[in-house]
Amino acid sequence: MVKTIVRRWTEIQPATVHEGTTKAWILVDKELKEFKSNTEFVSEFETETEVAPHIHADSEEFYFILEGRGIMRVGNEKKEVAPRDLVYIPPNTEHTIRAIDKRVRGLAFGAEVKR
Repeated sequence: MVKTIVRRWTEIQPATVHEGTTKAWILVDKELKEFKSNTEFVSEFETETEVAPHIHADSEEFYFILEGRGIMRVGNEKKEVAPRDLVYIPPNTEHTIRAIDKRVRGLAFGAEVKR
């Protein structure tokens, strides 16, 4: 039997992450046992400044930009991003995004890479 799981955004308290630079609504986290997948996390995020540079060990990540423009840095490469852009971040690669407009808001999806 398939069990439908719905996580309501309105029922989730935002967390402050990445050294206080980012507000995130964690929709899926690897600690939530009801999700049986390689999904590490799914979250909505927003920053008015810059997300502190960070690495996800052994996880690949995607950012999908919903609102605002920013400068995305993945490793040493920088590119401007805007709504509806999708950014791929390879495992173990430092990355950050800096808001150009008032803020940048997006979705982040992380999946564990099995070795």
